[in-house]
This record gives sequence, structure tokens and C-alpha cells, in this order.
Amino acid sequence: MTFGEALKQFRKAAKLTQVQLAGLVGLKQASIASVEVGKRNTFSKDTVVSLERALKLKPGELIQYLPADHAAHATIGTTLPDYGLVWGSPPRDVPEPTPGQTITLVGRFPADTFALRVSGSSIHKYGVHDGDVIAVRPTDEPEDGALVIARQGNSYTIKGCRGGKLFSFGIGDEAPTEIDHSEPFQVVGVMIGVVDGERRFLPKAKIRARNPAKNNGNGGGKGKSSK
Repeated sequence: MTFGEALKQFRKAAKLTQVQLAGLVGLKQASIASVEVGKRNTFSKDTVVSLERALKLKPGELIQYLPADHAAHATIGTTLPDYGLVWGSPPRDVPEPTPGQTITLVGRFPADTFALRVSGSSIHKYGVHDGDVIAVRPTDEPEDGALVIARQGNSYTIKGCRGGKLFSFGIGDEAPTEIDHSEPFQVVGVMIGVVDGERRFLPKAKIRARNPAKNNGNGGGKGKSSK
């Protein structure tokens, strides 16, 4: 089925005339007619999205009939499992996420990606703020230089990873501290980006490890500092 044929079918199912549909989206009746009969291929991304809304369709229901390279495909949402809250500060117990709970986000994500909503502001310097929704790629291996999601007790927490070691973020001006490995925790994923509401996907830069301090080159001994 072509885009024009699909548009005509959805319009008739909604019991709208070409004139009525054109009025709802700010077009002329002739524009609707020319697409439906195949004289014109399609509309702009914003117009196609407006048509879906006017026809009360689900996101992507009309867009799927567009050519593969049409910009409107980028607006189709992806439904991800919603795993609840992740603490961006010292962990606190939170209820288990509701089974089957989902969140719809715009963008393309790797298979098995899940979403968490951040609570706390200890990692705002890394571009993650209180209330942000983050996309997480499942893995049990921490990735150096990335924000790692760990399960600790009855909550998810965000950890840093540098030089193969995990650390907790300090509050305010407190420095990050290496985590106490005597406390049980399980790495469950790596953050792949911050999601800005249901509009667009915003990838964030990884945390970069600082280069280790270099010695003065005299047999590996410590260099003297000058005042």
C-alpha cells in the first residue's frame, strides 16, 4: 500500500472528508487529494505527524507507509521497559518496579535497553540531573569511562568507572569515593544516554579518566615540587 492509499483509507475510517482533514492540519484540500491519487508522494515530517494526530492514529501508524528515508521515521517512539528509579546519590530503598511498566521514548535504542528515572543531583556535573530519564544498555561488565548502573540492596544506583574500579559520587563538593566491595552489589547495565522527555534522544559524553601523574623520569623516583 502506498502512503497516499493509506492516507485515504485512514481518512475514510475516521469519517472525514478531504476538506475536513485539510482544515485540521492547515492544508488545502487539493494537497490531500494530490497525495491520495499519487500525483504527489508525501508531505513534510511535521505535516505527517499532524495528520496522524488529526486521524487519531498511534505514532507511526501512518508513517510506516512512507519511504524508508523519510525524516518522519525518526519521530516514531520506542517502548522500553520502565525499571523505576535510580539514585544519583547515596542509595535508598525504593519499591520494586511495577511488572510490565513501560515508557515510550523517541529514538532508536539497542535491543533490551531499559529506562530509569534519576533521583538526586550528585551527578549533575556529568550532565545527568534530578528527574532525567536515562536509557541503559544491559550488561554485567562495567565499562571504563562510563556511568554504570548497579543494583545495591533494594535500589539501583549510578556509579562511575575509572581504571576498572567503581566509585560513588559525592554530594556537593565531596570527592567521588571507591565503593566498598564488602557491600553486595551487582552491575546491571551502562548508561547510553539521557532522554529529553518524549521528544528526542540526547547522547551524553562518557566520563573520561584522568591521566595518571607522571614522574620526573629519574629512575621512577618522585619529583620535587617547586614553590
